[in-house]
Amino acid sequence: PNPPTRRAMTSPSTRSSSSAAPVGPSHAKTSAMPREVDWDSLDKRKFVLNSVGLFSAVTMALYPLSVIKTRQMVGSDAQMTKARDIVRDIVRERGVRGLYRGFGTIIVGAMPIRVVYLSTLEAVKTHTNVVFDSYNVPEMYRGAADAAGGATASLISQTLAVP
Repeated sequence: PNPPTRRAMTSPSTRSSSSAAPVGPSHAKTSAMPREVDWDSLDKRKFVLNSVGLFSAVTMALYPLSVIKTRQMVGSDAQMTKARDIVRDIVRERGVRGLYRGFGTIIVGAMPIRVVYLSTLEAVKTHTNVVFDSYNVPEMYRGAADAAGGATASLISQTLAVP
């Protein structure tokens, strides 16, 4: 009946004990599953490979839109502003592969930045939650750890990626 809680509200000394039982109404249903995967228990190799793969797939799906947008911005012909006309010209000149021209360069350049972003995000969230645990911050304020992680990860990755 009650939704599972995100994190057990225990003191830091209880949390570090490996024999401590999970707290909350979802204990009976999920005793074999961890309540939350944190940075320390995460398989970082799988995390990096899966996240880079997923981000690359999204980039691949959206890349033709970037090509169309770029053509629209640099096009000198007033008649060539429709996306349909741009796609038709690219496919006629270079085939469907023309919609992905330059994709390899973009992916190779973006991969390290994505790894930095995701690693920073998870590390800051974990460390912020540790601080919150030491001060017994209520669960309703734990979203601040996610915000701190996202803000820090964006700041660092954009500092590295944007000239």
